[in-house]
Amino acid sequence: MAHPPKAAELVDRRIYRISFKCSRGASLTGSIPAKALIRTNESNTHLVVIADSVPTRDAADKLKLPENAVALLPVFMVRKGISDPDNRSACPNDTYVYGGRKLYLMGVASFSTTHEPGIFMSIGYGIAGLIPPLWSMFKGNIPADVSAKVTNYSATEDPLKKTLSALNDDENYSVTEEMGPGKYRVDTAFSHVDIQVSYIRSVLREGGPKVQNSFRKQLDSAPEKLTTTDIKGTCAKLANALAKLGFSKEEDIPYALAYRGIDAGFTADQASQCLGPDFALRAAKMKDAWVDALSWQVLSEKQAAADYPPQGASPDYQAAYSVNKRFTEKFNRALGRIMGTATPAADDQTALNKLLASPFSLQDETAAKAFQGAGPVTSGETLVQALAKTGYRRFGCHQETELGMADDGGKTLLFAFKADRDNETLPIKSVLIFKPLYTNGLITKIVAYDEYDWINTVMAARSYKCNETVVERPKTEEKVASAAPKPN
Repeated sequence: MAHPPKAAELVDRRIYRISFKCSRGASLTGSIPAKALIRTNESNTHLVVIADSVPTRDAADKLKLPENAVALLPVFMVRKGISDPDNRSACPNDTYVYGGRKLYLMGVASFSTTHEPGIFMSIGYGIAGLIPPLWSMFKGNIPADVSAKVTNYSATEDPLKKTLSALNDDENYSVTEEMGPGKYRVDTAFSHVDIQVSYIRSVLREGGPKVQNSFRKQLDSAPEKLTTTDIKGTCAKLANALAKLGFSKEEDIPYALAYRGIDAGFTADQASQCLGPDFALRAAKMKDAWVDALSWQVLSEKQAAADYPPQGASPDYQAAYSVNKRFTEKFNRALGRIMGTATPAADDQTALNKLLASPFSLQDETAAKAFQGAGPVTSGETLVQALAKTGYRRFGCHQETELGMADDGGKTLLFAFKADRDNETLPIKSVLIFKPLYTNGLITKIVAYDEYDWINTVMAARSYKCNETVVERPKTEEKVASAAPKPN
């Protein structure tokens, strides 16, 4: 098993996509590895399991697999020279999990004299193939009175537990690794399973048509409908529960509320009550959310805006990078002059202040919450204080970007480096992305991100260099010891 050098945290209230890619190795029958490793009188099974806990050993020192899996892939099974099932070219669809907990990846070798060829694992694979991509998302701490209105996951959970419980009657060997964002690989002589764990901001926006369909099916499985009793309170509970699991407030939650409201027969007025000021206009703009609605159920943008008039200025449209490039250059130089010295000159601070609009803010979207201990950042002086307090003293390499554009509209990024003034080589974890947002050449907001995939992608394109600053290339993988079943 290959894995990232260190498992990063699966951050609370975030969604992660787990993607699989499978390929074949040596033949399961007749090859030299098969003659050496496949037991002729037993069922030889290889599985990949992702679960909330690690395997344990019972009093008889027998390996027991956890029964609370979030993903199960029976890769192959061989008995008496027959390979059935052989799923080495049939990886499952992506699955999605919520952060704020530990997950473990297990490569499992299992041997049994009990099961007939293919029967058990074919059933197991059928179950695994039926696991909805978003099933595990709804398996979290959702109160029972809320869960019943948005999903039903127990129908999948029980067969999975039975499948893994049955495996514990067998002779098992396992390699286990804690999971975080990054790439993993589980190898045998016969198969290769590559696994990618990535943070996403919205299942509707980033999951594609298959996941959108799964989202609808997961909502359709809810055994209870919404009712007209306490519409606001009930919908608020649903929204809060989904937000705690990491579902996007921009797309996922308004879609879910609108969709469940249509199923309940809500009128447009009742849908507006359910969605409230946070979600009404967003849902009204989602044409897909109202496909199944009757005409009197559809909440229009006009009604949503009338029911909940916008408060304050609407988000600014961001011009192309080329339009704001010279302002970004000035901002970059001003930050460099101020943060590059222990005692900033007053005129440098004045120059920075002239580049910032009023109001101005720093929006911290980092998983590490890098600036949330710095207090409100609403001026040039408080920005400098926040950067100094957190150690970000070097900036540069602004460029055009589409990263995060769907979230903040920004088309410009530059890097912020946590570094002393004389550091030349820095670890990649010291890098942040700053996205300045502009109105008439003044910065109204800076959005800070620490998304590893974004940072690594842009840094790789720059050969991990920004002017005189060199960023250490991240190690791609490390390996753990393999499972050691008894020889044939």
